Amino acid sequence: MNRLQWYFHRLMAMKPSEVLHHFQKKGGQLQDRLRLPDWSLVDPQSQKGATFPRLRDAARYPEELLEDLKWETWDIFQGNWKAFGWMDLRVSDPPDWHKDYFANVSLPTRKWGSQLNHRALTDGADIKLIWELSRCYELVRLAQGAWLLRDTRLAELVLRWLQSWDRSNPPFRGWNWTSALESGIRLIQFAWMDALLNEVTWKDLDQRKTFQAAWKNLTARLLGPHVFYTWKYRSCGSSANNHLIGELSGLIIALVRWPALSRWTVSLSQLKSLWESEVMTQFADDGGNREQALNYQLFSFEFCWQVRLALKAADIPVRADVEDRLRAAAMFFRNMQVPEDPWDYGDSDSAIVTPLVHDQSRVIREWCDWLQVPEKSPVLHFWLGSPPSQPQKKCGEFIADYWLLYPESGMAITRTDDWTLRWDLSPLGYLSIAAHGHLDALHLSLWYQGVAFIIDPGTGAYFGDRDLRDFLASREAHNGPCVPSIPLARRLGPFMWTSRHKPPLVRLKGENSLLGQISSPDGQIKRFVSALDNGDGWSVVDRVIGADGSARVPFSVYWQLAPESRIEQPDPRRLIIHRRGASIAVELSLSWESIRIITDTEPSEPVDRPPDRGICSPAFRKVLRGPGILLSGKGGESCQFETIFLTSNQ
Repeated sequence: MNRLQWYFHRLMAMKPSEVLHHFQKKGGQLQDRLRLPDWSLVDPQSQKGATFPRLRDAARYPEELLEDLKWETWDIFQGNWKAFGWMDLRVSDPPDWHKDYFANVSLPTRKWGSQLNHRALTDGADIKLIWELSRCYELVRLAQGAWLLRDTRLAELVLRWLQSWDRSNPPFRGWNWTSALESGIRLIQFAWMDALLNEVTWKDLDQRKTFQAAWKNLTARLLGPHVFYTWKYRSCGSSANNHLIGELSGLIIALVRWPALSRWTVSLSQLKSLWESEVMTQFADDGGNREQALNYQLFSFEFCWQVRLALKAADIPVRADVEDRLRAAAMFFRNMQVPEDPWDYGDSDSAIVTPLVHDQSRVIREWCDWLQVPEKSPVLHFWLGSPPSQPQKKCGEFIADYWLLYPESGMAITRTDDWTLRWDLSPLGYLSIAAHGHLDALHLSLWYQGVAFIIDPGTGAYFGDRDLRDFLASREAHNGPCVPSIPLARRLGPFMWTSRHKPPLVRLKGENSLLGQISSPDGQIKRFVSALDNGDGWSVVDRVIGADGSARVPFSVYWQLAPESRIEQPDPRRLIIHRRGASIAVELSLSWESIRIITDTEPSEPVDRPPDRGICSPAFRKVLRGPGILLSGKGGESCQFETIFLTSNQ
């Protein structure tokens, strides 16, 4: 689809109010190019705000945090940065704030951000890598180290690098002024850096005065443009996903700490009201995030929890129903995540809000520990205090003795002593374009003894490799029955779906079998999942019925295995899968007409198939290959298309 067609369909997905907002946005951009406000009219420090972030007694720091900061701040100083929890970057001093260090491509520009297309960078660069640097995670870590290690050199490094960011990114110019979410996130980081650096211990009083004067001048230059831009260019309508939550969160936290900044936006009470409305809109009654992407569940919750703490510091009460919705969101994430070996669902980017965990490579593990037993995650507990309590309103419901079902979000999970199964029974994404949705309805993920075996293939990247991303979002990449004659949705390009299927129907079938069913004018797709009577495994039965009621409908199921999996085939219809010291068996019924093992060394599929079969992505921009099992059948009235996962006796 060419760019003009994409914009046409994007326009058709908008309501009149959203179209008007975009016209106003374009008019505002033209106005900004002619004249920007005089930021010196407001001194952010002229009015004392509430103490957020509220730092705990430095003497109560967890020992692992202090040790970690010693090594990590040294690595950052040496130019060894990390993105998305896994990607090692070699960054210059000062950083090139317009460079994708992973692709080694620098794209300096002083053009107005409104004139730049951040979705189409050249030479394999991805805007996410440029934005990631400017989210200032490393600068916050340096500020944490400056406070807890009592190292003023780290404070001076934060100042110097942020001054270089200011010089490289004048207001509303360049790649870092193309998204209000990015400016909103930076506002949160500015609040953390300001809180931390104001508590740094200085031995030389003259150096302290010099530093504080320079820091005050820098924040005065940065805060006004960030608040103005974030509010003026906030997301709306079909774009109001986690972006709007993040933008409102940044504004609220900034105004709690620096009330004078309200000149460049609306009042704090108005922002709070908008934020409360978005919390109730974006999180379902059962706590699930409506974007249908598990990492964005945590990302959105972290924004909201920081806002909740900021409002509490300002003695501003949060509505009781909003408080309970956030508790439900925390419980949903804790119950739906498998922290021992996490594989997320949906379209998300390994994003975090603020670097508050001990180990960036174990973000999921630490958040899950904090939500369940905060003492097991002492670093998060040190920064954020106690986690949410249990929600007052019932969220999920138990069904078929095994499954915990979240009916509105359409996700189900079951845990036994050895097995964990997570079943996607959800609608396709959120709002009119389902921006971050994957075509993954009826997809089943499976863990045995805490080891992931059957996985969701992940996201890949947003703009760096569009073909890969389109495939990873597709029906073919997921293990819900793939039926060419029953199209479930049409992908029109980045962040846009149309002709979406109805949410799957879920109901109990028999004593312990759960049925998920997708119905459309073209037919029905059914999947039955039930526990084996002896408790040693699970049966998955797939069935497809055409529009004419016939069961003779060709379809396929592709079970993507996690990287590092090894397949043995002692029998044509029995497989043994080994991974990380655990093993399971897979038995396939006679109805499957074709069984094909996709090895993790295959360079590509046949020309009539997508070129990315077997590729999976455990984290943003991280691409690995794992083996898979491709099953095909033509159907029939008496056919039983069954796949059994059970404990291996080998």
